[in-house]
Amino acid sequence: MPSYGPISWDIDFESPGVRHDRLKLLHSNDAHAYSEIPIPVSVLKNGDGPTVLLTAGNHGNEYEGQIILRNLLAGINLQKLNGRLIVLPAFNAPAVRADQRISPLDGGNLNRAFPGAPDQGPTKAIAGVITKHLLPMVDYAIDFHSGDRSSRYQLSGFLCSCDNPALHARNVEFASVFAAPFTYVVDGTGWKVGYDPHAHDQGVPLISTELGGGAGVTAVSVETGRRGLRRVLDWLGVYPDDSPQESVPETRWLKFWGFDPNIPTPTDGLFEPLVSFGDTVKAGQPAARVHIPWKPGTFETVVFPHDGIVSIMRLRAAVRAGDYMFSVLPEVDRDTVLAMTA
Repeated sequence: MPSYGPISWDIDFESPGVRHDRLKLLHSNDAHAYSEIPIPVSVLKNGDGPTVLLTAGNHGNEYEGQIILRNLLAGINLQKLNGRLIVLPAFNAPAVRADQRISPLDGGNLNRAFPGAPDQGPTKAIAGVITKHLLPMVDYAIDFHSGDRSSRYQLSGFLCSCDNPALHARNVEFASVFAAPFTYVVDGTGWKVGYDPHAHDQGVPLISTELGGGAGVTAVSVETGRRGLRRVLDWLGVYPDDSPQESVPETRWLKFWGFDPNIPTPTDGLFEPLVSFGDTVKAGQPAARVHIPWKPGTFETVVFPHDGIVSIMRLRAAVRAGDYMFSVLPEVDRDTVLAMTA
């Protein structure tokens, strides 16, 4: 039985058909003295097309992707499949089960645990299984994220650049086909603890998403991700879509590199936004008041330091100094995104 640190599995990845199985994470603490923690894995194979790895629940309290992948598994027609899907709808199963961002087992943030290690706790072991065992099998990957309870994101794809121009161009095409209303673009070349860069290091095109979040799952956020995934699987020839093709606007690229887009609160207090989510704002424009609870009638006014679109916005009013209230990102064109590694 293959294993990596505390994780073992007996999964048939090669035979045609549909299999719903698990990675077995052994962990001993007060809650798990004598048990395994299952990390669900589904393998669907038919034909000779590409292999696509689909993951959600990297952060356990981000729900849209978990729902999208479970709906895919419930409704897929195996006879139309041409290739292989490897699906982990609860990627960070301990965090998913606890309904929290990070693992309750070791406090690990899975998307900061790559490339992983077999002997540094369960979170790094999960990352290591992906890096060492699953990524070598696959041709493409999507990792579904969304905002957490405290913040709301534009419905977007998420693209990490890499230092391979051909692979970067393929990822730009990948994100264009997914065609979320927006795509955040970050510099991934110096960020070596995340999932995306380690997929790219192995030559695997990978994009992520940020599908709303904050106030809760919505029909729009789930449908945006579902349609994007369906377009990608059709584009790859893995799961052809014979339904009438809709006209989809091109994604709008948001620059998340080369500057700090985040506007922090200067003090503990109550956050009062002076703009709305999605507004286009200008440098010097009032952004928010932070009311100081122990000084009635007093507040600090924060202004925007640069132009852009309010792309991420805090939802909770109670803030501590340093909490981000907004991320304001300028829009750039596709050629600018492609030139990141030129």
